[in-house]
Amino acid sequence: MLLAGVVVLVVVGAAQGADLLTFIELVARHGPRAEANPLIARGLTSVGLEMLVAAKVALVVLVVATFVIVARRHPRIASLVATVATLAGLVGTLANVAAAG
Repeated sequence: MLLAGVVVLVVVGAAQGADLLTFIELVARHGPRAEANPLIARGLTSVGLEMLVAAKVALVVLVVATFVIVARRHPRIASLVATVATLAGLVGTLANVAAAG
């Protein structure tokens, strides 16, 4: 189970990290209004990038912890949690790249 948790950490972390890095580039080029998610755009202007980075790290930790705990009894649900988090990061990355031009 530990190995599976490490794999989830790497995969979810990579997808969410790519989302974060492309978000930073998008905002650097076009400003906070270029972000499609109004909550994130507002968060950037009100709490700053550092808090959004901390929230992204907390999200990855939460997903991995949920996976490790849930996988013992419900491996399919745990896999779904990890898959959704990974796909969300990849979709965010693609949206950011498309918006950045």
